[in-house]
Amino acid sequence: SDSRHYLAIARRFVEGDFSCSYVAPSSGPDLAHRQPLYPLLLAVSSRLGRDTSGDLALLNVALVIASMWVAYGIGARVFDSRVAGVLAAATLAQVPFLFENATGRLLTEPAYVLATLLAAWGFLAYVAHRRPVALAMFSVGVALSYLARVNGLLLAAAAGAVLLADDWFRRSGRAFQL
Repeated sequence: SDSRHYLAIARRFVEGDFSCSYVAPSSGPDLAHRQPLYPLLLAVSSRLGRDTSGDLALLNVALVIASMWVAYGIGARVFDSRVAGVLAAATLAQVPFLFENATGRLLTEPAYVLATLLAAWGFLAYVAHRRPVALAMFSVGVALSYLARVNGLLLAAAAGAVLLADDWFRRSGRAFQL
């Protein structure tokens, strides 16, 4: 039923209805899924003429592959190790839940994982190097994560608290080390 909800929301987007009226109470079926990123991706795919179930499943597979590349980027760039990158991507490839959702149903998990990994990359890069571009990457990743699933709020709160604590430790002259 979740996949049907996302497809119904995507159809509204394709028709030009971006009012998010699907969250308003109605006498029809409850479309409890409110986060618009995944239905928007489905709508873009449909507008490009890729609206068969196979095409939409390919969108999910593309999101998973992009997630594996981001996992590789985290290991290779943040930890300066291609081996760490390959291990991170390989670890993600071994998650059966992710591939089952990506190939069997139209659910938000692949989009959420990609957005969360982008946020994690930005977060780790910012903590390591203090570059504004990393903070921007973190912010975009968190925003996309929230737009994919409401759990993105928890990610933002937790990472924000860690960044504030890290900044406080740095400014107070105390070293925060594990």
